[in-house]
Amino acid sequence: MIERYFLSVINYIQRHQGLFFSTIILLVLSIFIHFQYQSYSKRHLSELSDRYFQLISADDYPAESGMTESFKQNNPSSIYSDLIRLQQAKYYYDRKDLAKSTDLLEATVKSSHSKNIRSLAAYRIAVVLKQIDAKRALDFTNKIEIKSLNLLKSLIKAELFESLGEKSKALLELNSVSTDTINPSEESIDDIFLIEQASRHKRRLINEND
Repeated sequence: MIERYFLSVINYIQRHQGLFFSTIILLVLSIFIHFQYQSYSKRHLSELSDRYFQLISADDYPAESGMTESFKQNNPSSIYSDLIRLQQAKYYYDRKDLAKSTDLLEATVKSSHSKNIRSLAAYRIAVVLKQIDAKRALDFTNKIEIKSLNLLKSLIKAELFESLGEKSKALLELNSVSTDTINPSEESIDDIFLIEQASRHKRRLINEND
């Protein structure tokens, strides 16, 4: 019975040996290409890392230069390009160049593959624009995607809605952050501070409406 089974298998392979060996060759090729790609990715990432650390060791870093711009242009979605843009955005913000800072942050929101980095950049844009373009700042708060920024997102949205004269929407945001939800054993000190800040903001808005 077993011999008959193996004989039928051998006969099948002999009849379809062209297809059989083609499948084997394709399988071997696909495995080879996969490992070659993995090897290339690791080498490429290592090279980018080396170039990034060379850039940040330059005396004029993080100011824009030919080298940093070439790096970002050639590697627009690399995490190292994200880091350069975030560092440059802070650099220009500290020098009161809000337009340059915002452009760099917006480029990060558009090109980064990291949800965390996109969300951080969107929050920073909202902070930068809060005093000069509340509507645009509000648009960027909707690009904050990660839960760890939810408290900050609610607080800044409340501030923006208030500055636009929409106090009811500001209160809705603040209602989502309540001191009743504080659990000292689970919340961090920073989160407790933000929740208490939201409660103070809420009380102020309610008192102003009375």
